[in-house]
Amino acid sequence: MEESFDHESLNEEEFNGEMTDAGYENDEDEGDLDMKDIGEEAWLIKLPLFLYEKWADLDDESLELARVRVYSQQQPYGPDQYKLVIAENDLHKDLPKEYELDIINQGVPDSYCFCQDVNADTLVSLSGTIKATFNMKPSANDVEYNKKLRERTMLASKPERTIRILEEEESRGAYVPPGGSSAAVTKFSNLVQKKAKVTMEQKTTRIPKHELLDLLFGAFSRYMYWSFRGLKDYAKQPESYLKEVLSEIAVLDKKGPYNNCYHLKPEYNQKESASISIAPQGLEAPTANVGSGDEQPEFDDDDIMLDQPNSADELFGYDDDDDK
Repeated sequence: MEESFDHESLNEEEFNGEMTDAGYENDEDEGDLDMKDIGEEAWLIKLPLFLYEKWADLDDESLELARVRVYSQQQPYGPDQYKLVIAENDLHKDLPKEYELDIINQGVPDSYCFCQDVNADTLVSLSGTIKATFNMKPSANDVEYNKKLRERTMLASKPERTIRILEEEESRGAYVPPGGSSAAVTKFSNLVQKKAKVTMEQKTTRIPKHELLDLLFGAFSRYMYWSFRGLKDYAKQPESYLKEVLSEIAVLDKKGPYNNCYHLKPEYNQKESASISIAPQGLEAPTANVGSGDEQPEFDDDDIMLDQPNSADELFGYDDDDDK
């Protein structure tokens, strides 16, 4: 393993003295240091963790790990480029093969590397003088690196928790607390009544405005006072639409014996034979009137007044051709 230290500590008198390291107390050559390779130049490279784990426990010194390529620039002052290419073997399977070396520091002063074989009784030796330090990273054009990068991105984007939609037969039902009884849960589950879905037959369809006016005038010709619910049962129209049209011809009593009941406005109240009472709920308009603005509600001949308008169209002063 390589390590750096200062040149000032390489004093022969200091090494000839007594050393206190526990690893060298029983060494009869205590204090000796092999410095024959001090003139060799060395580079200090910071490896990626995944590559360091591959190389840390290797014992085969004859195994070629990698080669360094130096690309000299044509310009006189341009910096050189360095790349490290690892060897093709089983050790480097599925690893990026090409790496870029970025210079961190060049011309490092008074830094050296030393080594010792821990399995043999040998001296500590200086293996070289550090001339430059590099940071090592995979090349952006490397195929294996791009593959690993995509796999890491997909793994990071995968949610840790997902939502699973249960089908009706997979539903677990009501939660039963520890020590509780499922019978009690079933008993009280019927307290909450689900709202019945409205079928297509129950849904109301808007009729033209002039037809609705005919229905309303016909209703008020029978009974002078109508509750909104009674008019809704009679006309079978949406509430918002019925209120909008009803507000044009009728007013709502908010006090007195006919509280919350509608009656015609004075300018439209021409039917003196109408019953002065509240219309019963549940009355329905004659089916012949629905969908046709030309037909009138069927009443007795005695109820027809000569000065009564034939329809709401005539009352409001526009013809059928002007109907919108």
